Amino acid sequence: GFTRVAGARYSVSTHAMSTRLDTAEGAHVTTIATSHLAAAATPVKSERPEVDEALEEKGEEELPCFTVVAPGVKVSPEGIVTPLENSKLGMLFVAVLQRLLAPQAMAGEGLKCRPRAVWRHRKSPVGRWDLFLSEAQGSSIPWKKMGVLAGDWRERGGIPPLVNFSRGFRCICRKAMLVKTLRAYSEANPSVGVGDWFPPSFIFSPAKPEESETAAFLAAFDARAKAQAAQAAKAGESGSEIEGSNAWILKPSDGGKGERIKIIGGESGPGPVLEFLESQPRGSIAWVVSEYIERPLLLPGGRKFDWRLWVLLDSSHPGFAVRLYREGVLRTCSVAYKAGDFEDDFVHLSNHCIQVNSEAYG
Repeated sequence: GFTRVAGARYSVSTHAMSTRLDTAEGAHVTTIATSHLAAAATPVKSERPEVDEALEEKGEEELPCFTVVAPGVKVSPEGIVTPLENSKLGMLFVAVLQRLLAPQAMAGEGLKCRPRAVWRHRKSPVGRWDLFLSEAQGSSIPWKKMGVLAGDWRERGGIPPLVNFSRGFRCICRKAMLVKTLRAYSEANPSVGVGDWFPPSFIFSPAKPEESETAAFLAAFDARAKAQAAQAAKAGESGSEIEGSNAWILKPSDGGKGERIKIIGGESGPGPVLEFLESQPRGSIAWVVSEYIERPLLLPGGRKFDWRLWVLLDSSHPGFAVRLYREGVLRTCSVAYKAGDFEDDFVHLSNHCIQVNSEAYG
């Protein structure tokens, strides 16, 4: 999402970035940036002959010019954006950048796209700029120096430049910190019932083993195993069905695109879970271990799915007003759900980056 560098009153956030984006979504997001900055822009020559010529023929005013900072990509003279091999700039923001630098490239064959402004790309935030598109987790943003790097934006009409992350976002976007945030919120607001929809989760820290919640996990594992065994016995079953597998899902705190996620059944006890976590390099990122939802809501055809939704957080209202964008993204697994086979990511993980590799994709 976008947030102002100083004096922020609005931010556009995403619970999780979609890996599938069509032209309309890219156009919507860039409209936010262009509209926000247009009032502060000084009209200049576009430095693109085809644009200048078209405007001169129509006798229209010169286009305002902006600068976008975006590391991790290569931009051709024609404005075509290509992510570098190790780039961590999200696909959503790659599409936004492409829309800004070469709108005609996203308009589609046979369609004309008249630019509303001219955007120039820069890899470094040193010097004047209007929009900063950071790579994953806001890793490209030098927060402590941002006030200096943003320059005296007041001279440009009082509208500060934009960045695509909010400072402190890790408290809800890093998985381990999200667990802590929800716990604190639940303790402060017990009537909200966070535990009704957020599964029991435990943090393991290879960097600080003494802070790992091993004892709490073992207690929860044992309690769940006993509850499932009692449920199976009451139903007259053997415990081999979905209700009795006591599976747990393990995710790295900084993970994305479904990478490194592991699901482990509990038939052999908690040992396999602990062995996996203890095998992580000392000093590496924290992991979150959560109860795996073994009876998920499924689409017709028996496939798992998830939604990705965009919201606008309006801080001009006490306690924030949350406004939901009408169009979201539905992601589905390509293989019908079945219990027990936790090695098949096409069954359990609906991430587009994973499902696109399935023979049943599409």
